Amino acid sequence: IDKLSHLSGRDELTGLLNRRALRELVERRLLHQRRTGTAGCIAFIDLDHFKEVNDTLGHKAGDEAIKMVAAFLQKAIRPIDYAGRVGGDEFVLWIDDADEDTAAEKARRLLDYMPEVRKALGNEKLGLSASVGICRSVAGVDLDFTVLTDRADAALYKVKKSGKNDIAFADKTRVEDNAAQPQDTGKKASKEDTTGNGDIGGGDAE
Repeated sequence: IDKLSHLSGRDELTGLLNRRALRELVERRLLHQRRTGTAGCIAFIDLDHFKEVNDTLGHKAGDEAIKMVAAFLQKAIRPIDYAGRVGGDEFVLWIDDADEDTAAEKARRLLDYMPEVRKALGNEKLGLSASVGICRSVAGVDLDFTVLTDRADAALYKVKKSGKNDIAFADKTRVEDNAAQPQDTGKKASKEDTTGNGDIGGGDAE
């Protein structure tokens, strides 16, 4: 049963946590933070020009790119952090007990790694890169995974609009304003998985 439970929480392609498992684990950490007053960061990652990989090199090459990024993320995090795949070319990191600078450093390492992915695929002229949105939790307030990922996704959208291949942070004013009022801890409906294997994928560091 434990093995089946473990597999059901994993993305089939990458072995990372899927969305359901990632959400459950992150929300446990958020509840812990409510008691301890610590905070962590959500990093929402989207690969830029990923369609170009599939269109020019085929879907097998696209899968290889996804697996390379997933393996890099797995190695980049600590055992207390989590990495998940939450869409076709979308990933989410939970970086525990960390500030924005720490999260940005990990994100920057991914951006610096992307030329190696292009080289491994056999076409260094590909536009394939990564954009990252980062949101720091507010201890005792942001007790909902969806709230944090939505904020990080909004920051990611700013990167996409301004040229991609960069990092942006969630608006601090918005986060602080929300901190003044208790958050509704009821779970919001999540986007359906686009990876074709039930929940949206991902995985934690062992």
